[in-house]
Amino acid sequence: MKIQIPLHLDSKSSTRRGFTLIEMIGVLAIIAILVAAVAPRIFEAINDSKITSATSTIKTLESAVAKYYSDVGTLLPLNAAGAPANSNGNAAGVMTAYSLPYVLNLGTAPATTGSWPKFRGPYMPNLNVANPPIGNTMVIGANLAAAALNAAGAAPPNFSLNGGATGSLTNTNQVVWVTFTGVSEAEFNKFDIIMDAGIGATAAQRQTLGKVKWAAAAGGTMTVYIAHK
Repeated sequence: MKIQIPLHLDSKSSTRRGFTLIEMIGVLAIIAILVAAVAPRIFEAINDSKITSATSTIKTLESAVAKYYSDVGTLLPLNAAGAPANSNGNAAGVMTAYSLPYVLNLGTAPATTGSWPKFRGPYMPNLNVANPPIGNTMVIGANLAAAALNAAGAAPPNFSLNGGATGSLTNTNQVVWVTFTGVSEAEFNKFDIIMDAGIGATAAQRQTLGKVKWAAAAGGTMTVYIAHK
């Protein structure tokens, strides 16, 4: 004879209990703490990637300008007739005709007179001034020193390449420079440490001496020396 024992389940034990309001608040508080701790590092990593991209662009540009100079014998862009011509820079975000970034991007010479036959571009085919690696706009100029620096808005007297209080260039020097706008002081400081290390003992000196300059005006303008002759 079989005896069956009825199985009674406790309705309370079989019911799944949800989170209480206090527990949910605690979980949200922990998540908020984690986000607050991680977010600054994420933004810092993003900013560091901008600095890395900017320094890489500058070094590539230095190499491209050196090759261009080796071929045509001038740092100035060639005009339609193949003659060197002053250029205060491309329009912000635009490859202005016969500006230096325009010429560096050319794959073939558009003319056969002047210095064009010696041209062996492109020297920097991936240069895109509409998408600057740092800041909001990117302008590349090649001009006589005084005119170029005035156009770039660099702090006078001009680039002090030896770190001294006076400039290293004369009005007859051809000089290539790059100006970025919308660069924060923190971004400038990181960039300056890489490109201009050891020049300037104070913040003001670091911003005005050497080959990298920065001014708070206009949302942060950073001017970088590329080459001169």
